[in-house]
Amino acid sequence: MSEPGSAPTLDLATLNFEHGGKAPNGEIHLQPAVDHLAEQLPNLDILFYQEANDYARDGHRPLYEMNELLRKRFGGTWHAHLAFSNAVFVRLGSARVAEAWHEAEDRFGRSQHARPLRLHVDGLDMPLIVQSVHWRYNSGRTRAEEASQFGNLIAHPSIIAGDFNSLWPDERELVPDWGKLSPHVRYHKAKYNSATKRWETDLEAGWITSDQGWVDAGALAGRFEVTTNNPPDRAPCRIDRIMVSPPLAKGLDTNSYTVHVPEPGGQVSDHRLVSVRLDLSRYGEPFDAPWWNTPRVNATYVGGDDSGNPNAYRGWQPR
Repeated sequence: MSEPGSAPTLDLATLNFEHGGKAPNGEIHLQPAVDHLAEQLPNLDILFYQEANDYARDGHRPLYEMNELLRKRFGGTWHAHLAFSNAVFVRLGSARVAEAWHEAEDRFGRSQHARPLRLHVDGLDMPLIVQSVHWRYNSGRTRAEEASQFGNLIAHPSIIAGDFNSLWPDERELVPDWGKLSPHVRYHKAKYNSATKRWETDLEAGWITSDQGWVDAGALAGRFEVTTNNPPDRAPCRIDRIMVSPPLAKGLDTNSYTVHVPEPGGQVSDHRLVSVRLDLSRYGEPFDAPWWNTPRVNATYVGGDDSGNPNAYRGWQPR
């Protein structure tokens, strides 16, 4: 993080920590995640963190223990923000908390209603909005509904990051052969097209966020590495992403974008750590995403209506 008074450069990361480190006996083991973060990102500033389902228990004790471990390992003062099962941890300095609260999981688990964290940041004339995301893994309809919630953030300096459980609508994306996967896997992120008799990737949520104007750091960098550490019965996909609103996009250091692939036997989660550096001194510079002006020539229309609604496009065919 930069010196106080100047617009900072922030090291961002997202990690879906499997079951939040919860063991079968109910104990929560946080140290493996912190050790992994420190090994890979010694200058971490903001961590977007998922599967913190039990971090509100005992008066938020696991949440504050994680925050304290980050403080001891990375130094400085850290702030923890929990919205349902998703957390954001921020190292304070040139970023300061503007609004903060915690929300417990409601009985429906509606993460689309989670409120983001707002930060005052040196050099920005508006609060920086940050939100950790974990979209539904087995329902494209629910993911699309959750994606629609983020349109109101797009005009602000905003960062959303986490496990989107969906692919980005780009023909360079690595797409599994859905038909060869077990039914419980292919139905998570694909739909069967009875006309073509093919399984096609469900891209509705991806189209919505793309249409809203979100900039995917990995796609901008041209990096489409898989972000999951999958057992054989899972689909290897790039579903963990860091996305920023257009006012921040010029500050993305695409050379810094990294999917941290663990050594054999060294994984701490079923998801990989993803990171990128963001230079906030470039806030507000004009930006035109390469995919905004690309016609959907590769899109396959499956279901929906005939109104031309772009959100009804799901899947694509190679050129």
